[in-house]
Amino acid sequence: HIIKFHRAAKANKKPVMVPKGMVKSLLYQILNGIHYLHSNWVLHRDL
Repeated sequence: HIIKFHRAAKANKKPVMVPKGMVKSLLYQILNGIHYLHSNWVLHRDL
């Protein structure tokens, strides 16, 4: 879904507001992934 928002904004040359729920979902997924990495002692850089 986020790709659709990006494409729409690019095509219309207008800022497109991403819904708060989508931002929360994406942030949750990112933080969950980082937690998984740290829990399994996986080293990473510059996420």
